Amino acid sequence: MNYHSPLKKHAAVLAAMIFALLPSVLEAQLFNNAHFLNDQEVTIPFNFSPFGNTLEQSKFSDDGSAALVDLSGVIIWRTADGTSRRLPDTELAVPLYVTNSEILVWDNRYTPEFLTYEGRPTVELTLYRTNAAGEIFSTSVSLAGKEVLGTPEISTSTGSLTIATSEARDGGEVSFTDGFITFTSPNTDELLINFYRVTFSGIVQLLETYGDAIPSDAFQTSGPDVQALGFGSDGSAFYRYTSAEVTGVTDLTTFIFEVVETTSEKFIWVNSLGEITEVPSDPDDDNNPLENGIAKVVSVT
Repeated sequence: MNYHSPLKKHAAVLAAMIFALLPSVLEAQLFNNAHFLNDQEVTIPFNFSPFGNTLEQSKFSDDGSAALVDLSGVIIWRTADGTSRRLPDTELAVPLYVTNSEILVWDNRYTPEFLTYEGRPTVELTLYRTNAAGEIFSTSVSLAGKEVLGTPEISTSTGSLTIATSEARDGGEVSFTDGFITFTSPNTDELLINFYRVTFSGIVQLLETYGDAIPSDAFQTSGPDVQALGFGSDGSAFYRYTSAEVTGVTDLTTFIFEVVETTSEKFIWVNSLGEITEVPSDPDDDNNPLENGIAKVVSVT
């Protein structure tokens, strides 16, 4: 008669449990730990001591790629396999999108002419990719507008590369009359926002345009001041800007005619197809905008 002690039975059960759990334990160790891929030297054509001392991750993607920016004017494209490639001629550029297959940069963001709006140049973009030999080649992307309205920090590798640009146009002058005297005043300037989708060849599709009246001094000063408040992983976005209206009114107590310019905040919500919806700034029960408007966008799709 065979006799097995309880101790031997418990040991056998414990051994079986260990072997059953071993694959999942090894899998957890594999995916929960950092693994060294490689190291690679990245160089620039000239000696420049600040290079490499201010390197930071500017944009990254859900596929593991990233755009690294150094304040010495260098953009490095790093892919998920650990390969790093220095992009050429990026001294005035900022990255907009990055994946393992491509990186899109705004070439002339830091040009000296950018500081004055009237003389600010048209936006210039470049799409970088690699050929079969792993060498970088570039394609110029042509579109209208003087400023790119930001892009999400995280690129979605399965989504479209959507770009929004803004531009202010001089509104000139407008005339009003009180029936006796004609008054001439600066008219509101014009805001134009263009929404684009970048295609595989570098040609952009114009999805939609949006226009409105903005303060009369926008073109002569800092531009339309359109702010991106949030981005969605599906290509949607939420923007804020200041709208304006110039009217001629007569004070009923003094009977003095004057030209008045009033401003208000406006918000637009854009989906990945370029379809635009104007969003009220949190109306209260009396349909009046709240005093603080929209302070922050938590999520947009």
